[in-house]
Amino acid sequence: MYVREDLIADMLKAICEEAPEYSMGFFITDVNSAYEAAEKQELSPISVLKMRYFYEKHSAKLSGEPEDRVFLKEILRSVGESEADMEKQFAEYEKDAPEKI
Repeated sequence: MYVREDLIADMLKAICEEAPEYSMGFFITDVNSAYEAAEKQELSPISVLKMRYFYEKHSAKLSGEPEDRVFLKEILRSVGESEADMEKQFAEYEKDAPEKI
């Protein structure tokens, strides 16, 4: 997963080292697991959920598979941001995101 800010990259690396089940695509399958991962590393659950949102959208786009809209809507409710706001943030993320995952 590409992350522009070093601090976030370091935090995600620490999560993957502490909880390998979240590595290789950051496999958070529900909002509760994001909160558990965040708590283990003393991170903001919002940051973890946003990264999962970006990963889901980016990987769906690259693979040509449909997005998991139910999961994405659940993330939006949990982070408390509108879809339009998250789309703007995703557009920023995607500018430098890898072409392969």
